[in-house]
Amino acid sequence: MRVLLLILFMITVTTEAQEVRVARTRQIKLPDNDISFVSAVSPDGNRVLVSGPNFKGIYLTGRRGGKVTLISDAPGAGFEPRFSEEGHYLFFREDEFPDQKKRSSLIQYDMSTGERRVVADKASDLSSPAVAGNSVHFRSDGKICNVEFDNVSLKSTGPEIFVVSENLTPVVYFNSEGRPVKPNGDGSYIWASLSPDRSKLLYYFAGRGTFVSDLEGKILFSLGQISAPRWMNNLMVIGMEDHDDGYRVTGSEIVCFSLATGQKLYVTSTPSRAEMFPLPFSDGTNVVFQTPEGEIYFMRLKVK
Repeated sequence: MRVLLLILFMITVTTEAQEVRVARTRQIKLPDNDISFVSAVSPDGNRVLVSGPNFKGIYLTGRRGGKVTLISDAPGAGFEPRFSEEGHYLFFREDEFPDQKKRSSLIQYDMSTGERRVVADKASDLSSPAVAGNSVHFRSDGKICNVEFDNVSLKSTGPEIFVVSENLTPVVYFNSEGRPVKPNGDGSYIWASLSPDRSKLLYYFAGRGTFVSDLEGKILFSLGQISAPRWMNNLMVIGMEDHDDGYRVTGSEIVCFSLATGQKLYVTSTPSRAEMFPLPFSDGTNVVFQTPEGEIYFMRLKVK
């Protein structure tokens, strides 16, 4: 029986996506030219969060653009915001600089009513939030905090597993117990995230490229030079292959890496346009990205 299950698993994996093609690309037109960064996509895929230069402010728009709704105009609000798993709440930071010292607060925003709640107030060192189950997790002035939020529509299905970056090191938490995970040894780990099933860790290791490991720190895949990697699904990673001359971006293409086949797949090939920082929708077939000129695009993919 065990052998049969293994064979079925291998057949399933080897027939996973081996080709990714662009079905359609269109620009998301926005009325404010200062809005030029994509921050997040809602879990239902109907709403896109965008931000201004240096992640100042956070705004809500649809996948077709048009109307823009201001959520916050604070500095830093557009940097790594997080939706709750069903999209009812949004968590983001707001920075202020009294006496030239940075202070950050974590805000919980109700997407239905616009009600705000301060979760952490004026911390000198505040991490990006992580959401797992009915809780938001973050590091505030060296202390890991777990704050529950009301959500009757979402039921816990197991232990809360999440990752928080601490001093450029991914720390994986199982409920309240954290463990640094450093598969490549000491160094700088950025863009760390867990796979949708929370069984694998994706990260970029400075000077070496992008990797996938298990939660114990064993390297499973070396993906090469893929910047800003994101999970499309449990077996597919999307990111960008960007180039610069030391001063400006000279080119960037969107690429995917299939864990099922070990293949790196080029999604775009557009020398006249640099596609950067792709953010996948939860359905695994739609993506938004931005360009160095401040344009934001929606892209639909065909995955075979």
